[in-house]
Amino acid sequence: MGAGSRTRDGEAPLVSVLTVTFNRRVLLPRLHDSLRRQTFHDFEWVVVDDGSTDGTREAVAALAATSAFAVRYLHQENTGRTFGLDRGYAICRGRFTAVIDDDDWYAPDALARLVGHWARISEPELFAEVQGLTARPDGSTIGDPFPTDIFDSDHFHIRESLRLRGDRLGMSRTSVLREFPTPPEFACVNVPHGLMFNRMAERYRCRGVNEVIGYKEYRPDGITRSKLRAHAALSGPRLLYLEELLRQGRHRPMPAKHRYKSYANLVRNALHQRRSFGRLIADAPSRAWLLAALPIGVGVYLRDRLNEASSRR
Repeated sequence: MGAGSRTRDGEAPLVSVLTVTFNRRVLLPRLHDSLRRQTFHDFEWVVVDDGSTDGTREAVAALAATSAFAVRYLHQENTGRTFGLDRGYAICRGRFTAVIDDDDWYAPDALARLVGHWARISEPELFAEVQGLTARPDGSTIGDPFPTDIFDSDHFHIRESLRLRGDRLGMSRTSVLREFPTPPEFACVNVPHGLMFNRMAERYRCRGVNEVIGYKEYRPDGITRSKLRAHAALSGPRLLYLEELLRQGRHRPMPAKHRYKSYANLVRNALHQRRSFGRLIADAPSRAWLLAALPIGVGVYLRDRLNEASSRR
């Protein structure tokens, strides 16, 4: 099937576009419209509804009725975006999966460019993802560009060593995404994306391209704000993420400031999990770094507790 042809009924597409949504029916038409405008047509749209109560099911059905591409809908009880992504990966039919949030939308040639970049990778079995940049609605780029216009690396090096900031949009091999499910003990918690991405970095590379793939609109009810309101509730998966990050960091470069901050947050989250100082010190990848960061970590933990107590008054 050619890159520009449409998927026929019952035929698996090359690309699955995956969106997990919760009570955002008013935003879905904008994303749907950006999919309708794609110059590449061999894709499906998989919508995982995380227990919405605003008529999302009916809204998706109405959009599907006008679509030239397949729209597939899956409802789950409200268990969070992380679990929704895992369920989505399981049912995506495409060789590639492109994850996009409900408040984002694509440039018209986004999927065509991502597929084109994949086709130019000489050893695709070594790669997990191609990712590009995002922009605000006014067109200004979000975050840092890659060091070169075509940049082959891995998630750990990009995020933890180079400290490149900014939300990206990309396309991953579906089979690779299924290799790294959410740890079952955190199935209903929004786990830091870095946990799975850093695990992925131990086996696979990714290609970054300095091209704007889509647009993002940050909203006050978004997941970033939600995380800030409930640090203690998220401390378990964050602790696991930090433990694995710092173990990897023993053998890979990390800026000293980032390493210190990560150890302070390790202390903070371990205390939220009621972990003893003895176990914390014994398990630390570096006792010297842990002891240096201990006062800041304890201080931030105490601040969390004070904020939590104040919110209950």
